[in-house]
Amino acid sequence: MVALITESVCLDNHIDFAGGIEKAIERARAYCKENGKDFKIEVEVRSLDDIRRVMAIGGVDRIMFDNFTPELTKEAVALVNGTMETESSGGITLDNLRKYGEAGVDFISVGALTHSVKGLDKERDRAFGIFAEDKAVEYYISQGYAIRERNWRFHHIEIDIIAQTGNVVVFVEVKGRSGRDMAAVDAVTVSKMKNMTRGADAYLKRLNGDYEYRYDIFALTGDFDDYEVEVFEDAFVSPLLR
Repeated sequence: MVALITESVCLDNHIDFAGGIEKAIERARAYCKENGKDFKIEVEVRSLDDIRRVMAIGGVDRIMFDNFTPELTKEAVALVNGTMETESSGGITLDNLRKYGEAGVDFISVGALTHSVKGLDKERDRAFGIFAEDKAVEYYISQGYAIRERNWRFHHIEIDIIAQTGNVVVFVEVKGRSGRDMAAVDAVTVSKMKNMTRGADAYLKRLNGDYEYRYDIFALTGDFDDYEVEVFEDAFVSPLLR
């Protein structure tokens, strides 16, 4: 997904940690400026008042309505009035998808599209996922990283690999996609980004010391004996905790 590589997404947990919407946006801007990144900024909001605050500070490219009803979404779209892109996320199913589209948003995130899909060969998919993780471990070790954790869990959240080089802790999402009809990196969703940042927050709080960190995506597409690897370092941004 291009959005993962080119956007800074301020999710609700980032905003809470930063101390509010205004500070979250300011930190996202500062990160982009300090690191020479030309990222677009997307902010997740939970109310009409949140939208007004985002519009007051400005400098945001897209606004995500989190768990809005279709009726509230329509009000939100009218309030934004075309000043930035709009997206609906949370609580959207194939049954109510049309209502959200009719509310006028530019983008809709539908978890049901992936939640309800059953693999034709689950065992093969599982084996290929393990194969991709093995290759990711080999890659990071070859680059001089130490592997701190593999399949680390925090409640329902799982982080595939946690590696370290010097003072930098790297949280790695591994995606293996059998076949070439869809790139593995395209399977990394906004929901996955949310879970990774929450898991990373929990992990970092357990460490003693002041660590830098980043999020990587290791994408392996193809087959067991014929595959391509793409490694996206600093693939998406959680600037609020840096």
